[in-house]
Amino acid sequence: MASGPEGNNASDMKHVASADSFPTDFHSDDSNWQTIVAAARNMSVPPDTVLMKSGEQCPGFMLITNGSVRVFQYAEDGREMTLYRLAPGDVCVMSLHALITNRPFEAIACTETELQALVLSPAQFATALEQCTVFRDHILLHMSNRYCDMLSLVQASAFQHLDMRLACLLATRAGGNGTAIHTTHQELARELGTTREVISRILKEMERAGTIRLARGRIDIVDGERLRDFRQD
Repeated sequence: MASGPEGNNASDMKHVASADSFPTDFHSDDSNWQTIVAAARNMSVPPDTVLMKSGEQCPGFMLITNGSVRVFQYAEDGREMTLYRLAPGDVCVMSLHALITNRPFEAIACTETELQALVLSPAQFATALEQCTVFRDHILLHMSNRYCDMLSLVQASAFQHLDMRLACLLATRAGGNGTAIHTTHQELARELGTTREVISRILKEMERAGTIRLARGRIDIVDGERLRDFRQD
């Protein structure tokens, strides 16, 4: 796998991933599947490693057992737009498309945390898709889910105001972890496909309204009700 101009090199690997850490829907006694898993390549890479760049041929299909990957694209003006994230059990639809059509990868994939995975070669991937029901069912289920996620992203980008999308993102990031969100304005801008300056302006408006409190590398949710108002306006 390739490395980008920044970050680590994905060829620096240790052999630590195992099939035991697959999601439960990957567990199967199918002899064909067990043979493919046993022959798969183990991979372990550090955070901020560029796994794939746009225009490269996909060298295999990755089954993540631990960690996360962000898949994104650049706009013509240099802005980043996050397409989706990959966690254990998730399917990268960009890799799927590249392998099935034998076309180049059309985005950038970068690790956000330390990553462990098993990698199927193109030949192993084709065999698994043809012969292994557990693998094929998993692919179809996650393709359907990812399609719905990306459709929601397109709809939000086209029809929702940016302040509403930002409020939704903050509410999602806060989740059940209390009211503190550890992030930067630049990271939020990358998520939403806009500039840091625009995000900073909207966050300042939210702060003046008493919705949030800004600190270095952190955003505190002060008034959850007001945040919901931003999401509904």
